Amino acid sequence: MALTFKTFLQLRPFHVTIKCDGEKIISEKLFVLTIANTRQFGNNAFIAPEALPNDGKIDIVLIKPFPKILGSLFVLRLFTKRINKSKYVRHIQTDKEVVIETDENRFHIDGEPFKISGKVVINIKKETLKVLKTKSNKLIFNS
Repeated sequence: MALTFKTFLQLRPFHVTIKCDGEKIISEKLFVLTIANTRQFGNNAFIAPEALPNDGKIDIVLIKPFPKILGSLFVLRLFTKRINKSKYVRHIQTDKEVVIETDENRFHIDGEPFKISGKVVINIKKETLKVLKTKSNKLIFNS
């Protein structure tokens, strides 16, 4: 949790434009933009508490710039599944194509840092991951 708090304090705003199915839905400065298909980052940090991995939707979590004094509250909400209760957080769900345009080129994909320039286009591929539960309660992933 301390590392998360330190990361929040280092956030700097960046401008982003997001189009969903060709229609502009946002063009503003953000601290964080997360595309999620599950509820948590890992380590019990719940960035998208309403996200379901099997609903066929993309979950987009936008965190607008907020006063740094609220950093502790944000971290607490992140670990108690209540980040979406903040007036600085917007959660969008869609099953349409999402296009992200920003001058920021630092991204994380599944926790790994990447540099990407230009547009980022995100689509859902429905029913491409099959998960089986065996008798011994072990999960087998098949793609």
